[in-house]
Amino acid sequence: MFDTNKKTAQQLHARKRMWERHRIWLSKKARREVIGKIRNRQAKFLGQQSNRVWGFEVEHEGIKMKVLYDMLRGSLITVLPANAVWEYENEPAIANYDNGRCEPVSFNG
Repeated sequence: MFDTNKKTAQQLHARKRMWERHRIWLSKKARREVIGKIRNRQAKFLGQQSNRVWGFEVEHEGIKMKVLYDMLRGSLITVLPANAVWEYENEPAIANYDNGRCEPVSFNG
């Protein structure tokens, strides 16, 4: 058996969901490509559940998919079904999205 932490558990979960929902094997290289698109602003921002969990629409291997991304750990949390509507879509951002980092929004004008 091997020791797992939260990030590893998220990666395994995202891999399983990517296969179940899109029949794409989420290899380490593919995962890095998807995360790279999020960090380089090549993904469409969908909404924000918390300071840690953000939703994005990413195109990978010609398929558009909705993914949840953990800003704190820098990992994919899950891949949503193709026709899924995430309950936090179109929620106003409570933090700035800058180079893959989560920074609180300044409300001081």
